[in-house]
Amino acid sequence: MQGAVPYFKQMKARRSMKKIIIAWLTGIAGVFMAACSSTRTVSIETYSPAEVTFPASVGTIVVVNNSAVQSPVSGHLYKQSGTIKPDTVPADSAAWDACTALGVALHEPAYFNEVLLFHDTIRLDGMYDRVAKLTPRQVEDICSVSGADAVISLDGLWFNLCRETRDMPGGYVTGEIDVKVEGTVRAYLPGRANPLATVYLNDSVYWGREADNLLMLGLLLPTPEQALREAGKYVVMGAYKNFVPHWSGANRWFYTGSSSRWKEATAFAAREKWEEAAAYWKRFFEQERTATQRAKAAMNMALYYELKGDLLEALAWGKKGVSLFNGEDSGKNKKDSTLARLYVDTLMERIREEKKLNIQFGNE
Repeated sequence: MQGAVPYFKQMKARRSMKKIIIAWLTGIAGVFMAACSSTRTVSIETYSPAEVTFPASVGTIVVVNNSAVQSPVSGHLYKQSGTIKPDTVPADSAAWDACTALGVALHEPAYFNEVLLFHDTIRLDGMYDRVAKLTPRQVEDICSVSGADAVISLDGLWFNLCRETRDMPGGYVTGEIDVKVEGTVRAYLPGRANPLATVYLNDSVYWGREADNLLMLGLLLPTPEQALREAGKYVVMGAYKNFVPHWSGANRWFYTGSSSRWKEATAFAAREKWEEAAAYWKRFFEQERTATQRAKAAMNMALYYELKGDLLEALAWGKKGVSLFNGEDSGKNKKDSTLARLYVDTLMERIREEKKLNIQFGNE
């Protein structure tokens, strides 16, 4: 083994306490949003903990390729005008590209002190259809040679490529490439008999174009080998979220209203002047006559406090909103009540994730 190189290196960054930290149930919320009262959506950046929590002693990790090279004649098809035949696609570089992409993705959040990329392919057995774990001895040796505290290993990578070209009635041709990718990524610590975590990957990447002729189509679509390499990078690098805290987009919402005061509050919120908007919403909660309007104001206040980073206060306001929606006119407010409960559940999950993040950043 030649060892590892500091291909990616970055000092650990301190976490900003002002960042929004949550995994929002966007799909579920979207079902109810259209049916609820007038609302406006806000897009925010969220920060979530890694699925896997490494010991505090882990500062340097090394990414290794422990997958055997897939045979170029295995798992690939070419369909041309209805005729199907096997396809030959080299996969020699795909696993290396995937490991490099995963290393870059692990490096970018600046969570680890150092991310290394191991030079050598570990497996030389040629059994590409078998997923193999690193042995405890291999983990010890890799860490000893590289100076890493933990290993993240691509233990298996399998491609299934189908490309198709068709002659169309208008005289042009269409082409499609569909690559299905399966893989296994594991985290290892020296001194442990079993892996710290296992991540199973299963996804696909698709290209589709049309052109005047096959020559032009070949210029627009990637070659089959390029398609394998790009698909492998895309699917494997997505595993980084399991190992490092990460940013992602999320949606929030707030209620609007038809009165002039509600419109003024909405205008402030639309310009992200949350303090001014919250001053209106708090007055609405105190002065509105109906429980429904007070509930809407309470849910808006929950959003305001969440954006401030005061999760406990946000949760308290969210519970007020749920209680009011469930009071008078509870039948009329059923969808609003459901959406409010989902938001309260999300705030509670966010509080739990905050504790996990504190552990991962060594604050507890």
